Amino acid sequence: MTTTPSLDLAGQLWAADLAYLTAATTFWATGRDLPDTDPRVAHVLDLGDRCLDLIDELEQRAGHALAIRLNDLATSPELELVPEVATAAAVLRVFASDLYIADAEALQPDRELPAVGIWADL
Repeated sequence: MTTTPSLDLAGQLWAADLAYLTAATTFWATGRDLPDTDPRVAHVLDLGDRCLDLIDELEQRAGHALAIRLNDLATSPELELVPEVATAAAVLRVFASDLYIADAEALQPDRELPAVGIWADL
């Protein structure tokens, strides 16, 4: 784990995810099936890997707090003295929410965003 604050990791995750969605949509819009060795595909795969790394780091920090409902994270007495854990758990709860996913998919009207590379296996 790094010493980077959870809130900074959250910002990095949002930025990486937006860059990933933008690159994946741009790639998808070409209508071409390019090999993984193509620089554009490699870029999308690298962004996806960065997102997975950040999610993994936040999951490690959140630990058991991932089981706590989002609304209860702020008032949980056991997390009161561990804001890094609560922040990591809250970020992951929002990131995995249906609302966030729907907003991301809305970038491509009437279509579900294509999964590229490693994300296609999830």
